[in-house]
Order: sequence, then structure tokens, then C-alpha cells
Amino acid sequence: MPIPHKKRFSRNGYLPSREVKTMRVYKIALCLLSLLGIAACGHAIEQFDLSGESMGTTYKVKVIGKRIDTSELKQKIEDEFEKINNQMSTWQKNSEISRFNRDQTIDWFKISDEFMLVLDASQKINRQTEGAFDVTVGGIVNLWGFGSSPRRSKVPEPDAIVERLSHVGPATFEINLSTVSIRKFDPKTQLDLSGIAKGYAVDAVAEILAEAKIKDFLVEIGGEVRAAGRRLDESAWRVAIEKPVNQSRSILLTVSLEDAALATSGDYRDYFEIGVKRYSHIIDPRTGNPPDNSVASVSVVSDEAMYADALATGLMVLGTDKALALAAKNNLAVMIIEREGSRFRVFQSNAFEALHSIQSH
Repeated sequence: MPIPHKKRFSRNGYLPSREVKTMRVYKIALCLLSLLGIAACGHAIEQFDLSGESMGTTYKVKVIGKRIDTSELKQKIEDEFEKINNQMSTWQKNSEISRFNRDQTIDWFKISDEFMLVLDASQKINRQTEGAFDVTVGGIVNLWGFGSSPRRSKVPEPDAIVERLSHVGPATFEINLSTVSIRKFDPKTQLDLSGIAKGYAVDAVAEILAEAKIKDFLVEIGGEVRAAGRRLDESAWRVAIEKPVNQSRSILLTVSLEDAALATSGDYRDYFEIGVKRYSHIIDPRTGNPPDNSVASVSVVSDEAMYADALATGLMVLGTDKALALAAKNNLAVMIIEREGSRFRVFQSNAFEALHSIQSH
């Protein structure tokens, strides 16, 4: 007859056997893990949406993360917009650019680091686009009624265009990177950063998000976009490119973006018509007139929204053939939409086609 195990007693009765102890520890561990899981679910990864108005348009920001203080983040973003407006908006009477434009001397004018960064990039893009993008068109933009001057709906007199054109060109002003200063060689030169400032603002917001340790986000200001990381479902961010029609908003195609920017310039939002002739807000700095070609819109994908924004404007001025040649030479991802009567023709650079084909699968 086998000898039974000797029972051991505690103050409350039998002590559990080693097997029972093991099971209890295991159950406790499972309970703790469950509690941790519940706590983690309370702070799960989410998408937070911010939106508002600035720079004469609207903005939208989508961020992915845990426990993001959206009120603090939105305040930082809108403070950044206010700073940019105070530096680069011709609509602000006391902004840096407005004060420089009013200055009728050729003295050095101190500007902010951010203003200098945008001007330096503008000069590089001016050379890259062979003069098609030029920030000294402010006087002509106002003459056409597309700037901060009163709106108009008629073509300026040819003599007035010629006169304003004489104050346009990269040789009319100078920048000094070391002293962060600029000066005019022509006191009547007027700067206009509307073709690049929104793109810069998108990049500035992206930098704020990166500094906040946010890795996945989408920033959009007036159609200029920059994306980083992935969406909540871990797919790439998808951005629509519109058909260049003014009657309604409809999508031509969508592009997937991951750590890239997309900007589009077009003649279908800000323009006036006389008869069947359309005059857009984009000015050819070489002629002083809106581009006389069939290009309705140009979209550019680049690493930074500032460059994509300015390049889209410059390439629209160049026209399809020269724009595609420039895109091929510089490996630029460019899509051009031309008007052909009531229809559209789409042209894509090799870099854009490769991007689109890879991201569409």
C-alpha cells in the first residue's frame, strides 16, 4: 500500500501543492497581461485631424499617434502660419516683404532666416527653369489684379505691361546669405512669393510635426501636400489630383505618397475670361502676360513642397514640350494636363510614370 503524501498545513488550511502554485502564478500573469492590454487599448494609435484657415486658403493636417495634444499642436501650427504671413505675405501691410516692396532705396534690408531660405530657393529654381519662375513679378501681378491690389477683369494696356516688365528679373535685386540681407538694384522692383510660400509653409508644418516625434502625417495647405510615413491602416497616403475644371471638383487620378510632397499649379481657380480667352493668375515673367499655351495644370512630386510648388508654377509657364524636356534632364516627377477643346490630354515624365506605376500596385 503506497504511503500517502504528508499533508502540510498553514494558518488557513492546506498549503497548495507545487502544481497548484504554478497554475495560480500562471493565472495571475495572464490577468496582469490582460490588464496591461486594456490599459494599452486606452491609449491606442489613432488618427487626429486638424484644420483651419490661413494664408488666404484652408489647411488640413492628419497625424497618427498616441495621446497627441491636438490643441497644443494646432496652436504651434497656427503660430507658424502667422509668422510666415508676417514675413512673406504681400497682403500684410507691415510684413517684411511689403516693407521691402515699399522701400524705394537701394540700401541693404535685413530679413528673417526663413525669408532668406525661400528667396535663395527661388533663385535656384529661377535658374533651373530658365527664368520661367521669378519672384520679382510682384509689380506685374498687381497690374493684372491678381495680387494685393484691387481686382480687375480686363487686360492691362501693353505700354503698362512693358513698363512693369522693365523692373522684373533676378538682376534687379541681390541677396547676401552671410548677413541675411537683401537690396534692390532697381528701387521699383516688387517681390511676390505666392508661387512658393504655401509650399514652404507645408514644409514648416512638417518640421513642427517631426520635432514633436510624429512620424506619420499628411499636411495640406491650399492643395499643396506633404506626407510622411503611413496611414492608420499602414497603407501609403493617397492624394488626389483634380481635373482642371472650375465648375466642380472631380478627381483625375490619385497618387500614393510616402515621405514626399505634391504640388499642383493650374489656371482653373484664379482667372478671368474675356470672350473665349482665359487669363490666369500665373504670370510669365519673360512677357508680363499669363502663359499663352494650352497647359491647364502641372503637378510635381518632390522631396519638399517648397520646390514642388515653385517648379509647378515655372513648368506651367514653360509649356508642355519644354517642361517635359526639363523634367527629363533633371529627373523630375511631373504630370501635365493640356486642354484640347472640351477634352484633356495628360503627359507624364518618366519619373512620374515610374512613381505612379510603383505606387498604384
